[in-house]
Amino acid sequence: MKRIHIALIAIVVFISACSKEQIGNGYQSINVAELSSTVTEYVAENYPDAEIVSALKASNTDATYLLTLNTNEELAFDASGNCMGEAGAVLSRNGGGRNHNHHGGPGHGGGPGHGGPGGGISVDSLPTAILTYISTNYAADTILGARLDTTCQFGNTIQVMVTHVGVAPTKLAFNMSGTFLYSAQRTLYTATSQAVKDTLTSVYNVGANIRAKVEVLTLANSSIEYNVFLRVNRQRLMVTIENNGTIVCTR
Repeated sequence: MKRIHIALIAIVVFISACSKEQIGNGYQSINVAELSSTVTEYVAENYPDAEIVSALKASNTDATYLLTLNTNEELAFDASGNCMGEAGAVLSRNGGGRNHNHHGGPGHGGGPGHGGPGGGISVDSLPTAILTYISTNYAADTILGARLDTTCQFGNTIQVMVTHVGVAPTKLAFNMSGTFLYSAQRTLYTATSQAVKDTLTSVYNVGANIRAKVEVLTLANSSIEYNVFLRVNRQRLMVTIENNGTIVCTR
């Protein structure tokens, strides 16, 4: 399994102290505030639990903008602000390569070796149980990064994002001792069960305010839950709900 992921995260480590600076190989750091509303609104609608922590402007690939989210997910956008998909897949198609270490990679403190962006933790500090689980069950995947997060159903968790080219990133959640809790991937709200839709419509009556994408969670016992993101009275709300429509918890 590839333990070190040298990608956008590795690039933006160096540029965190630089503003609008050319960093070589066709990449220039830009302020997140300079991104178009088309880009930021796409992220808000489809990644409602995430924040953009860094942005690059590229001149050597089909992608114009490369973003890193605090969830360790990486996205590519064209010049018009249309999302092209997961950045690693886009760069690989264009020979940009995710594995080019432009500025020292993990050794500079923001890559997977030393904690990712947005409060991430060091992959090297992960419990052995987690690393063993990933190497056994996701041997072909690359670790994008790891972070601590609090969930309403499990409390404090360690979340590790893994991916390989051509497959959407998968979030793996573990308790603080390293026991596997669930895997999660993003999917469209329209792909949830009718029972989920019926419950949310009944309880919140805010169908128009449900974000476009949800997280589908496959728990250790193989049961399915969803994290659905809503705006209720201008407040963000995440509802964790079972596939049969039973609400587990909210935050």
